[in-house]
Amino acid sequence: MARLFGVLLVVVCGVYAAAAQQAPVFRSLVDLASLDVTVTNGKGEPVVGLRSDEFVVTINDRPASIELLQFVAVDSRRAVAPEGGGATSSPDAAGTSPFRVVVFLVDDLSMPAHPLQEAMQPALEMLSMLGPDDVAGVVSTSGLGPVVNPTRDRSAVKAALLNKNMTGRALRRAGRFVIGAQEAVQVEEEVAGALERLADRECLIPDVRRKDPICEGALEMAAKEMARSDVQRSLQQLQAIERVVNALRGGPSPKILVVISSGLTVRTGLADVTQRIDALSRVAASAGVIIYGLGKAPEFASVADTSSERSTAIREEAVFLNSGLQTAVEATGGQSFLVVGQPKRFVQRIMSETSAFYRLGVRIPPESRSGALRVRVTTTRQNAIARANRHLIPPAGGGTESVPRRMRPQKTEAPTAVR
Repeated sequence: MARLFGVLLVVVCGVYAAAAQQAPVFRSLVDLASLDVTVTNGKGEPVVGLRSDEFVVTINDRPASIELLQFVAVDSRRAVAPEGGGATSSPDAAGTSPFRVVVFLVDDLSMPAHPLQEAMQPALEMLSMLGPDDVAGVVSTSGLGPVVNPTRDRSAVKAALLNKNMTGRALRRAGRFVIGAQEAVQVEEEVAGALERLADRECLIPDVRRKDPICEGALEMAAKEMARSDVQRSLQQLQAIERVVNALRGGPSPKILVVISSGLTVRTGLADVTQRIDALSRVAASAGVIIYGLGKAPEFASVADTSSERSTAIREEAVFLNSGLQTAVEATGGQSFLVVGQPKRFVQRIMSETSAFYRLGVRIPPESRSGALRVRVTTTRQNAIARANRHLIPPAGGGTESVPRRMRPQKTEAPTAVR
């Protein structure tokens, strides 16, 4: 698996080499850090024309000043440059436009052990919507599936997504029981009434309407084993995501990792998982990667099982696992969607949100010039939602070079756009 990610890294760097000049970079004699922020309305459409005074940034819970502001339109079909009063639209100095680098990470570690062609529909839909300059690649969390380095060859990406070796590798060990991931966690954590409720569904003897005590003991063991197994798998999933993010270091934004997954088990207060998510956030901030999730509802129940209680448990499991994926990707400034029905509307949302972003040059407080910093970004614009990685990486060496003349903020009382 390490070899595959190493190959991905080499080729990604090669793709970026030709576009290295297009990455807008803030350089200053003071300590400025570059922070990419997505601002959308309730429909996921980019909000344009924001001024620097409409952003509120805190670093380690202290207010931070915005010295530079730039609006970057990646996809002119979906993002319209502001007409005035806000940040400028930003092609690079050579006049070329930014493009997306999209990697589809197929989380085969989370999916049932059978071919995943149906689960690939969101990725195939998104692939068809990418702009002509966008590049796309494919890799899997296990490292055993097909690998396609970022390319503009859509046919190669499509072939990998539909490859017969793109197979789910998750095995459920609950035996004859149907146990949802959240139910297993509640039993493991000895939540009051959790085992009793589960046994009422799984251990009720037909006709006599009473529970089988032997069944209840076996059910408890199965649930606890499943909870522990799910957590270990989630740690493996997060480590795999982090490796792909590391492979995407260098080059211009936006770099978008789209995780096709059945979700993650995130247990409240479990240090191993929360620390791994925190590490993922820091790595994504350093690499400039935003992560989106497209959750695939699990299919562990038998299709012959028509029990309404079990069907409800499976639906609740999908929501629970997707909420775990959401927790992880939100830490990088992204979102996760549980795909129900046709995937087009979910994919369109991601395409819209990634069609433009704001790049802020944020002054780093003197006492916070090393290590990953906790950052929070909001906007005062009504009906606008700002999202960014919850970590900010200070410039290397505690400072950077001089600001190019065309990008210096103008001396004026009103906030001005970066020129």
